[in-house]
Amino acid sequence: MVGAKRYGNPESDLPQDFDQNREVYYQALKQPLDAEAFITQLQAEMTQALTLLDQGLPQNPLVRLIKRQGNNWIQ
Repeated sequence: MVGAKRYGNPESDLPQDFDQNREVYYQALKQPLDAEAFITQLQAEMTQALTLLDQGLPQNPLVRLIKRQGNNWIQ
């Protein structure tokens, strides 16, 4: 069935030797073993990307920003 895989068990997608070779797989993916380190790294990357977006969007000639007042758009 189309889309049924998204309801599957993600554990079944892991290699059979994942538990024994966890460190090897994490190194191959260039990811930290520590969940807190992973989250901190991800948050830093997201903050940097959102900052660049926030700074660059107003100067982008292909984007037009309009202000909204109540339910009306002001151009």
